[in-house]
Amino acid sequence: MRALAVIAMLWPSLAGAQSFEKICLPQQDAGDGASVAVDARNHIHFSRISRLSGALQHSVMRPDGAVADAEVVRGVSLLALNEVDSTQIVLDGMRPSICYHHAVDDTFEVAVRTDAGWQREVVSAGRGAGRWCAMISHRRTLATVFGSDDGRLRMALRMGSDDWSTEIIDEPDEPVGIDVSLTEIGGALVAAHRTQSDRLRVTWQLADGWQSQPLMGLASEAGVSPVAVPGEGGELWVVHGTAGPRGTSDSGLLLTEGRLGMFDTRLLSDDETGGSNGAVRVNGALTVATRLFRRNAVFGNADALRYYN
Repeated sequence: MRALAVIAMLWPSLAGAQSFEKICLPQQDAGDGASVAVDARNHIHFSRISRLSGALQHSVMRPDGAVADAEVVRGVSLLALNEVDSTQIVLDGMRPSICYHHAVDDTFEVAVRTDAGWQREVVSAGRGAGRWCAMISHRRTLATVFGSDDGRLRMALRMGSDDWSTEIIDEPDEPVGIDVSLTEIGGALVAAHRTQSDRLRVTWQLADGWQSQPLMGLASEAGVSPVAVPGEGGELWVVHGTAGPRGTSDSGLLLTEGRLGMFDTRLLSDDETGGSNGAVRVNGALTVATRLFRRNAVFGNADALRYYN
């Protein structure tokens, strides 16, 4: 059984020491697909899937550690049959919106918090629609990119209440849109995602459409849990992991940086890291959190959080 553990980082000042507090939420097996956002009151918002009940949940943690939970949508995930493990929460002021795949209805949806409560909006329908999703606030609306079982990467813009405009933005010869991340650089949307053959791929919005670039030349398969972050001077930073057999130790952490046609990739860590990643730009510098996941008959098992800046 697994409990969702929250590491709260407190910044007394940007130059001061950092302190961490670990808080475990009481529910078991209720942290799949977890996504986090922080509002102006320093309240931490989570979207997550309860593995046993299959419900999409929204939780809010106050600075004093008190937690309020709400069930957003019942039965979106099917235990052991079609489990949902990707959500993304975005805040518009204090109002959250969450993207997720609904495994029972085979739809990709966004739940939007309104004055009347949570409103379900269907963005796309079809086999595995939105199995992997990412969402940001873009030009005063919501923008989402999502991968589906048909192997295409799509982008959708919210035009109004329950009104989405959707287009295919990448469909090469192999399935793409796995483990997707989304950011904005110079007003353009930029997505980082993984191919079926475990290669990182970047899809960039241009004035006349979209351009995708596969990142080849890496020593090993990669693109696991990519996180796209705006870099310096209009560049893109992507933190991602190398790929290994499912259930084995994680196998390394990579950083890809640059712009279309001019990307460079380097190894950040070659130990058992990179399977689940987070990254953010703080004062112009990149800060990375990654899991350490070791499963080794000789050296034993280990689970930890690694933090780099």
